[in-house]
Amino acid sequence: MERRRLLWRRRRRLLGSRLAVRAERGPGPTAPRGPTRRFQQRENMNEVKDTLKVIEDNYKLFLQQQFTFVGALQHTRENAHDMIRPVASISQVQSYMDHYCNNLTDRRILTMFLNICNDLSNLCHKLETVHPGNSTTNEILERCKLLLNHSNDLSTIRAKYPHDVVNHLSCDEAKNHFGGVVSLIPVVLDGVKEWLSHTEKLPRRMLCNAN
Repeated sequence: MERRRLLWRRRRRLLGSRLAVRAERGPGPTAPRGPTRRFQQRENMNEVKDTLKVIEDNYKLFLQQQFTFVGALQHTRENAHDMIRPVASISQVQSYMDHYCNNLTDRRILTMFLNICNDLSNLCHKLETVHPGNSTTNEILERCKLLLNHSNDLSTIRAKYPHDVVNHLSCDEAKNHFGGVVSLIPVVLDGVKEWLSHTEKLPRRMLCNAN
């Protein structure tokens, strides 16, 4: 019994000395608890999905006015005496609106297009903070960011089924003038959805490590 009491006293003294050392050092940094990190990750993903939903709703409104958009591009191209080359970049649309747009209807629809592109660009930057990514998700994200670069040449991209934006153009319009610019937003939206699909299949630890 005496030996047990001595061992117990030694352990108490040892524990007391350790606690004293910790008290002198002060509290160390505490890592976020697992449930808290998982909750934050879910919040981030929900925020991305909510933002995407708003952009999609705005695009649906824009899509209903595609003829107005094409008409606005046609009018501003005429004003700019720029009827040969295709509308091939976001910066070109911005220049048309800033310098060659003469009526409110054309300005409104061109502004709507530019705003959606800007919202998509901001969303892509948000995606970079949601998780560290892997080769697949990083490639998708880089492709979307390149498409949304204001000076990137859009003339060769084409939205494919189930999108029918190109089908609403004449053959000449689709091939030589507007096929790329009307395809930009649906192609990027598809890319963001693809990113989400791949991200939600990643191991949870990868998603948590981003927070």
